[in-house]
Amino acid sequence: MCAMVALSAFGHMQTVYISHSRALRECGRQGVLPFPRLWTSVKPWGTPIFPICVTFIVNLIILLAPPPGDAYNFIVDCGSYSGYIFNVLLAVGLFRVRAARKKQGLGYREFHIPTPLLVIVLLWYIFVLIMGFVPPKGTLIGSDVSFFYAAYPITTIGLVFLCILYFLVWAKVLPRFGSYQHRIGEYSLPNGEKGHTVVKVKNEDVEKWDAEHTHIQGGLSGAGYDDEAVSEVHLVNSRTNSNSEKSLKKDADVSVKA
Repeated sequence: MCAMVALSAFGHMQTVYISHSRALRECGRQGVLPFPRLWTSVKPWGTPIFPICVTFIVNLIILLAPPPGDAYNFIVDCGSYSGYIFNVLLAVGLFRVRAARKKQGLGYREFHIPTPLLVIVLLWYIFVLIMGFVPPKGTLIGSDVSFFYAAYPITTIGLVFLCILYFLVWAKVLPRFGSYQHRIGEYSLPNGEKGHTVVKVKNEDVEKWDAEHTHIQGGLSGAGYDDEAVSEVHLVNSRTNSNSEKSLKKDADVSVKA
């Protein structure tokens, strides 16, 4: 039995390392985190070492720092609840991306989760978030802590709002006082992937920047998709080929009549 528990814990740990480190790498690749090249690097073993190290350090602190009992259980509950919130936002964001890609004539790329399954996942996480506020039967004390049962969802939601406030200050307030705007810059990784980085552009240079980077429109939300340009090229080529075919057919008809 002890061996099975150990194997289960080991499997969960591997899942956490793989999923969290790749999520951190993708955040770095999209320019959300500072020093994006550090987060996206897969040298020397073809895996994102820095995100893995960050994940390991955070998990080690959570395991060793808090005392056993209420403090540890509360931190674990907050971590789990924040993960559920992230997964809900991830599913909603995926629906928005699919709608935007469909509007622009872009289909799926490689593997994609079926939409019915995505709906089930979204509804499940919404259900779990709601259940965090349902009190235990006959008491307001939590099942794994000795204080108010809903302390962890309230605390987690408060931290999420603090993150939103930080983003608004960083993205809206500071640029207004600093007389600059955020723009998305692109760079290429050694494996051919496209990476993004957030740069500050002075207000007087914004028009010039936008003119020189016509494939990236807007500010923080204007990075677009890597295959938009490819889609545009295919569209132009298809129109050109269609026009060429019409021209050849017209010339052939004229020749026949002559």
